[in-house]
Amino acid sequence: MRGLDNICMQNLFNCSQCGAANRIGDDYCKNCGLQFQYSCPSCGQPVKGGDPVCKRCGNRLLWPAATTGAAMRKTTMPAQQPAAGKPAEKRQNPWIWPLIGSIVILAIAVGAAFILQRLNEKPAYPADINQSVQPSQQEYLTPDTRPPRIMNITVRNINENSVEISWTTDEEATTQIMWHIRDGSANTSKRKDALVLQHQESLIDLKMNSAYYFQVISADRLNNEATSDEQYFVIGKEPGATRIEVQMHSMTIEEQPSGTRTLIRGVIVNTGDYPVRNSDLKVLISINVPGKIGDNEIQAQLDPSPDVLNPGNTCKFAAVVPAGTSPVYSIAVKVANP
Repeated sequence: MRGLDNICMQNLFNCSQCGAANRIGDDYCKNCGLQFQYSCPSCGQPVKGGDPVCKRCGNRLLWPAATTGAAMRKTTMPAQQPAAGKPAEKRQNPWIWPLIGSIVILAIAVGAAFILQRLNEKPAYPADINQSVQPSQQEYLTPDTRPPRIMNITVRNINENSVEISWTTDEEATTQIMWHIRDGSANTSKRKDALVLQHQESLIDLKMNSAYYFQVISADRLNNEATSDEQYFVIGKEPGATRIEVQMHSMTIEEQPSGTRTLIRGVIVNTGDYPVRNSDLKVLISINVPGKIGDNEIQAQLDPSPDVLNPGNTCKFAAVVPAGTSPVYSIAVKVANP
């Protein structure tokens, strides 16, 4: 009987304020009403008497009970009894942990909803990686009809019977040349179907002392064809083959608000065998005004188009004579590089 009393005494402790005996697990002293504080033996978190588990670490709490025999010996004491003389701390609100758990669950639910929304969104563009190179509907409706642009025509390596001609295009195109001599039949080179930007063609078996006229031809991959303006080159040079003559001329006097103005107009013609550039031509007009001593020479202005005077073609000229009366004049044509 004394052994059972000793075991039961292990479930009791003395109040630090009044010394009264209380059972482990009681919240308040039965004598003075002092509030007791218990702590988890695993993490030290304050717990309430009778709580089955620690709310921080989840450790199971075993509180001694007034039992006897084998059942009494299976119980264990909390690792820390209330300290004598230490004032009781304020108990933690019992709803704080359920509130934190609810907030965590709500945050997880919101995050899951956001992820599902992003997964269900349609992409801004189709997933086809080749979309950037697919032709648009507009391209199908309006096919390319513009021919390539021909640029930088160059004649080089002129020999006794051959020449090289090169040019460029703004898009890949074929290569071909058409050429002829004055009053001769046209010849066309075999078309090179390779699509390139840099073009070059050689003409062979040409005649000495001859002027050749040519045009370059290029067609793009859709067979839009472009042909250049006619140009020329000369193989050798024959003395006296370049001739520019005055075909006609006239003089008119016009009344102006400031007085009279005398104009001399005319036309020159290329009667030679070779083309001549306007920049190499000079039409000089010598005038002699009656009553004045000496002659004055004036250079007439040529019509800027075309800039090359080919054999048989004509070009207009005009000059203002600084005199109010009808002068005596003569016209001469000079070629810079005959």
